[in-house]
Amino acid sequence: MWVGVSLNAVRIRVLVGIALACSLAVPASAAAQLPGLPPLPIPEDPLPPQDLPQFVGGPATPQPVSGPTLPQHPFMAANGTSNIHDDAYMTDTYAWSGPLGRDVQVSSTFFARECGSVTIDSAGRLETICVGLDRPVLTLLDPVTLEVLASYELPPRNPSPNPFRDFTGGGYFYLDEQDRAVAPTSNRHIFVVAQTDGPDFELVRDYDLSAVVASGDGIISVLPDWDGRLWFASNKGVVGFVDPATGAIESRQLGEGITNSFAVDDSGGVFIVTDKAMYRFDARGGGVDETWREVYENSGVAKPGQSDAGSGTTPTVVGRNYVAITDNAAQAAAPAGEEAQAQGQAAAQQADLCPRRLLAGGRLDRPVADRRREEDRRREQLRLHGAVVDDERRHHRAGARAGGRPQARPGMQDGLALGRARPLGGPQAVARQRPRLHVHQAAA
Repeated sequence: MWVGVSLNAVRIRVLVGIALACSLAVPASAAAQLPGLPPLPIPEDPLPPQDLPQFVGGPATPQPVSGPTLPQHPFMAANGTSNIHDDAYMTDTYAWSGPLGRDVQVSSTFFARECGSVTIDSAGRLETICVGLDRPVLTLLDPVTLEVLASYELPPRNPSPNPFRDFTGGGYFYLDEQDRAVAPTSNRHIFVVAQTDGPDFELVRDYDLSAVVASGDGIISVLPDWDGRLWFASNKGVVGFVDPATGAIESRQLGEGITNSFAVDDSGGVFIVTDKAMYRFDARGGGVDETWREVYENSGVAKPGQSDAGSGTTPTVVGRNYVAITDNAAQAAAPAGEEAQAQGQAAAQQADLCPRRLLAGGRLDRPVADRRREEDRRREQLRLHGAVVDDERRHHRAGARAGGRPQARPGMQDGLALGRARPLGGPQAVARQRPRLHVHQAAA
């Protein structure tokens, strides 16, 4: 389901997940994604409340901010347009402005499907996979009219006890540098679908992973590393890559559940979070090498909105040295008023940053002075975001002298880097989920 907002001459399309009731009540054939048909607007409430305003708020004034420039992945579409999390680092950020609330108009089209992953091709058109109860459909849309320009049906979905929490088989996909959709399918393949004149779609590559991803499992996501290997992760913990030139597959079984996508960086790292830990993998010696593994706190409870009892987040690479997730710590009650402020300050003062992976092949990744300057810069950035960081250099140095992993300070969980979010203030205490931010050294 799509909603569009027109701002002066600029139209911005915002994807809205389809409501559960509508998905169950409207058969897929009632809103077929067929080229040439006029867009069918999203059904609205025939009797809206009389006091419901048409517009809330006022126009905004642009307030530009600066940020670091991300490296452009050589095998993915332009940053901000290639996948649901926008780029290879999974930053969920854009380098262009958002809506300002002037001359607002709404347009929409209704597919009775959830179009969760949205990309933009080199011609500015929207390319998305819309997942229904029956199957996912790859769709090319006009960005102004929302008219369907082309569609391609992917294999039917497998039976699932909860299809609205099952993202395998096309929920995640990416657009490559040639405007080709690279997507996992429900029959445990990876499809590469190209655009053709017309426009239309054509399947140009089909990689069969059923030999390593067993029946009853599903491929959650596919992404390329900086050398072009197609990495994949399955629901039941199979991680591996495909050589796109030969089709050769390398994989390993983690025995841990995976329900989110993953991140890749320009050092060759592949960052995957399971329901137990976060990993960095690298392609070494022709196989899948586990560079490091970090356990995070997990209550074992799937909280509202989570697809499983785990992190529930796709890892995000932060700058050149760190990767971050949230954990699944137990629910806590946030205190109120002055108590909340006092506890927030105490939690910030106790927050730790302990980069774990400072060694590569027994040597520091770069000269110590350079590394320390980078750590100081990162500490300052974290302070600006509300985390006060203790100096852990003596632990890093001890680990370096021992030729192994840095030593954890007493009280830290296996050296895990924790950044506790400050409790929300307010007139009364409220029970809330309080995940904590985990920041890890990303380097090998």
